Amino acid sequence: MSKKTEGAGAAGAAHLSQTDRDALHAHLSALRLPFALANYSSFAQTAADKQWSHMQFLQELIRSEAAARADRRVERLVAQAPACRFQSRFTSLGLLGKRVAITY
Repeated sequence: MSKKTEGAGAAGAAHLSQTDRDALHAHLSALRLPFALANYSSFAQTAADKQWSHMQFLQELIRSEAAARADRRVERLVAQAPACRFQSRFTSLGLLGKRVAITY
């Protein structure tokens, strides 16, 4: 990272040079972190506004990436699953692709 942004904290993401921004995009893409790639800047702004530590910023960004990944997995599995008699009911209730607690 450039010396200009070094030590700037989470707010530094908004002030990255184009070279640093391109490198960050390349790293997040290579690591296959699409949520982090799409949202790091807004998380950095929130972190600056709320005065989060670097660890809080990272924890929230990675927690959100994991949640988005879990949601995409559920959506993918539902889409791949054979049609079942409950699928139309879930769709009509707006529950398809959402986490639902099922009790027996």
